[in-house]
Amino acid sequence: MRMKKLHMFSLLCALLACSFVPQATWAQDSIDTPDFTPDSSDFVFDFESDFSLYKSSGYFPIPYPDASWTVFLQTGGYYSSASNLRSSAFAPTTSAFSCDNPYETDDDEHEIMEAWTNSAEDDIPQAGLWGLGLQGTLQTKFPVMLTGQVALLCSDDVLFSEDKSRAFVSNDGEMLNFKEITLFHISEYIATAGAGLTIPVYGAYVQNDGVFDEFRFSSVYYVHIGASYSVSFGREIQQFAHIATHKNKIRFPNGTDTLRTTLAGVDDSVRSTSLNVECALGWKLTISDFIFGLELYATIPTEYALKDAAWRRTIGGMRFNLGF
Repeated sequence: MRMKKLHMFSLLCALLACSFVPQATWAQDSIDTPDFTPDSSDFVFDFESDFSLYKSSGYFPIPYPDASWTVFLQTGGYYSSASNLRSSAFAPTTSAFSCDNPYETDDDEHEIMEAWTNSAEDDIPQAGLWGLGLQGTLQTKFPVMLTGQVALLCSDDVLFSEDKSRAFVSNDGEMLNFKEITLFHISEYIATAGAGLTIPVYGAYVQNDGVFDEFRFSSVYYVHIGASYSVSFGREIQQFAHIATHKNKIRFPNGTDTLRTTLAGVDDSVRSTSLNVECALGWKLTISDFIFGLELYATIPTEYALKDAAWRRTIGGMRFNLGF
């Protein structure tokens, strides 16, 4: 009995001792998070002050204010107006000069043969033009843009004189007529500068800035009208007498089918400067700083190329614009 009472007393003491030992507690720390409900002041986005969007689209859109530079590649040809020309710039020929090409396109008439052989050495000169330039565009909040450009062009232009009255006696004793064509060829460099107005006809302009990085986008079709002034330099003027038919039966004394003459002292008869009217139709794409454009253009001189003959050298072609 005494042992049982001792055990009960020991158990009671142990329980009383445990009641005085400190106990560990756990609680979640509170996190101070903002309130993102629409009515909360913790999340405010002021569209008027933090975000601006400009948009104009449709016919005759109004561009956003901007200034840009692009480089362009220019290609083209001459669409001359000339017939029955006689000038002090030409060496004398039987027939007058014109811009009509008398060569047969599906034949070898245009080939220049090597001396004493029937192998082609070269082709006759061809009219054409190409060059590089720099263009600047100023956009304001008006339905028109100001455009200026400078360019350096490499140019070739040709006039033709056809003579079918010539004849020769072949080795077989046969009388044969042959066609002789004389070419008046101008090879030159042209420096040009111009300015004008560009009118967006159809498309869209979009611009935004603010909390986001500035972003610009436009895609427009446009027309351009302006003026330019050009100066020719490094000019070389030659005249070619070329046997176009029966090349294997008749040659000039030098053994070839072509006689070349460099015309000296004729610069006074050929204008070296020109005031021009510029017209163009084009499309331009802008994505932020990237610019790409295509343009069909015409350059119409206000004066004839020759001082004593009515030769108007109109240029037409394409320009490819690229900017970053």
